[in-house]
Amino acid sequence: QQLIDSFSVPMVIDFWHLPGFIKKLNHSGLSSNKHLNYYFKLLLKPLFMAAIIFLAVCFVNINPRNMNNTKLIAAGLVVGFLIYFLTEICISVIIAYGIHPFFAALSPIIITLLMSKLILLQFHEATS
Repeated sequence: QQLIDSFSVPMVIDFWHLPGFIKKLNHSGLSSNKHLNYYFKLLLKPLFMAAIIFLAVCFVNINPRNMNNTKLIAAGLVVGFLIYFLTEICISVIIAYGIHPFFAALSPIIITLLMSKLILLQFHEATS
């Protein structure tokens, strides 16, 4: 039964049972890359959400005197969707190059934080 479960998607396995299941897969010689990747993505999801919040701060600076808020909010939505899709692509590419799944799950978070920091610094310099 566990051999059949190893070919299933990692999302059907409970988060708390996932580390033990990954160990069983490694001991049996089967690949645990999908499960390990999913585990680290779940583990680092709060950090990713915090990075998205920092990015959202860049686009929520609503000024009532400026009537260009709709474009700013639309740009924020587009950037949010792009970040979401690019993280999946980034994780897949990094794992394909053989880098550990923890760093593959951490790299989109770091990129998002650095990008939001850059936008905030540029915006702060432009307004001051």
